[in-house]
Amino acid sequence: MSHRPIWGVEDPTTKDTLNVMLQTALKNTRQGKLPEHVTLSLAGHMHIYQSSTFAASTARPPQIVVGNSGVSLSDTNAFSEFDYVLDNQNALVNEQGKFGFLSIKLGKNGAWQGEFLDESGTAFLTCSNETTDKQAVCRAK
Repeated sequence: MSHRPIWGVEDPTTKDTLNVMLQTALKNTRQGKLPEHVTLSLAGHMHIYQSSTFAASTARPPQIVVGNSGVSLSDTNAFSEFDYVLDNQNALVNEQGKFGFLSIKLGKNGAWQGEFLDESGTAFLTCSNETTDKQAVCRAK
């Protein structure tokens, strides 16, 4: 967990990404990547929900940005999903500007499932470590 996400898309139309400095620092570590036992990166900072799901061949864990808990109780951006090259890796990214928070349950052997809940407790996104190369870590409900 970290306040600032390692990977983030500021604006998919202009190809602006966030935190190139953190990406460079990670590449310069001894392993050049997150340890194998890290199966999910959780972050905040961005005032939006965003997930980045990388191809299994990258050995990079998915990242969920839970930044939508710090926004007004509104629905300012509809759910969107797009393919994106993030830190030189293909990623499936989705985001939504709706107030919510993540409830996550841990299972055995690193398994986990979660839901983004709105102010009334209704789930509007479901998340799981069980993904494919064409399926995002979080999906609209």
